[in-house]
Amino acid sequence: MFAEERKEKIIKNLNKYNRVQVKELSNEFNVSEVTIRRDLGELEEGGYLLRTHGGAVSVSFSKSYEPSFEDKADKFKEAKREIGYKASQLIKEGDTILIDAGTTTLQIVGKLKNINKLTLVTNSFDIFNEVKQLGREIEVVFIGGTYKYNTRAFVGSLAEKTLKELRVDKAFLGSNGFTISDGFTTPDLTEASIKKVMINIAQEVYMLVDHSKLGKVSFCKFAGLKDIDYFVIDQLDKQYITKIEEAGVEVIL
Repeated sequence: MFAEERKEKIIKNLNKYNRVQVKELSNEFNVSEVTIRRDLGELEEGGYLLRTHGGAVSVSFSKSYEPSFEDKADKFKEAKREIGYKASQLIKEGDTILIDAGTTTLQIVGKLKNINKLTLVTNSFDIFNEVKQLGREIEVVFIGGTYKYNTRAFVGSLAEKTLKELRVDKAFLGSNGFTISDGFTTPDLTEASIKKVMINIAQEVYMLVDHSKLGKVSFCKFAGLKDIDYFVIDQLDKQYITKIEEAGVEVIL
């Protein structure tokens, strides 16, 4: 079977089942998993699918599909580290900050080695564990609630109720997608809801987004440009910068 025929059948499987797995496709077409991953990569570049850990989902399904923490952690690692470093430079001694659960926001914590006096609020087990590794007495307020295994975040009414009693100087959030017209979006209603609360309790809101999120729209909108103060990203075209700054948001590159 030629590569184009194989990719055509992969698309048909996606249209029928919404998702495919590398191992299953390898067995079906009797080719290596490396070959299937290459096929999926080429199809993703063509806009036919969204790759996930061990497979892919259809583009139409991806708006409501929430990638797992592992899926997201594997992608754009260098960009996320760069964004995390930039964000960490915005945190000062004595700040009270909130860090949202996510693979990009997680990169902030390891860069806080030179800050001793800090209060950190989070709904993420991973961020909590990273803070412990710093070996200093940073005050951590850990938000409980309903644990979402896919994103390793605590969400829900209990988490939101706790957050509403707090006030922070700076909130650092992530997003699954961003466009000028649709703003910041996420696939999950509970994630969108808690992000809205985080924004409301912060004096300054920093949105951390790597370049792969630009132009993507997920199921639930949780913020527009009017709701944030700073946009932290690894790379951005001038046309985006102009429109974002016109909305009163500072771009940090």
